[in-house]
Amino acid sequence: MPDQETRDRAGALFTEAAAMAAALPAKNAEAVNAEVKRARDLSDTIAFHEREKREAQEKLEAEAADAKRRADEAVRRADETLARHGDPKPVDAFGARFAGNGLGMGWMRRDLEVPRGWIYKIERGGKLLFYVTCPSGKYNLDHYLGREVGIIGSVKQIEGYPARVVEIEKIEILSNTNG
Repeated sequence: MPDQETRDRAGALFTEAAAMAAALPAKNAEAVNAEVKRARDLSDTIAFHEREKREAQEKLEAEAADAKRRADEAVRRADETLARHGDPKPVDAFGARFAGNGLGMGWMRRDLEVPRGWIYKIERGGKLLFYVTCPSGKYNLDHYLGREVGIIGSVKQIEGYPARVVEIEKIEILSNTNG
């Protein structure tokens, strides 16, 4: 593809050929001018297509940059969501009796609704301690909402939950006062 410098040289040659054609007899001058016109039209067509190609490339680059910006934004939002619902700090000694030193104790709350139902969490002082579930069906966790509870269970990774959860083996209400 010719660049701008090549097109400029060709334009100068077209102008020179047209000037030389003026000195020729009319029939020959007409033939030379027709060739010059055809060559200029071809040069203009090439320039037009190059400009279209350049504009298309610039548009494509802008769209790619915009798509990358949107993808980066989506990743950032996903990371923020994961951070909000990320793994809580592990609670130690779930096998120990919770009444002893307060491990596994907190207020029962609902957090997120997922296809299989609600995700419940245990909070203390407004801070997430862990998520809980009762796959055995032994306990209806809605009955414990807003109450201070003590839990014995085991930590599991369950698909569909945003973090590790404690599968409840035993739960007791420690305070009937809503917190």
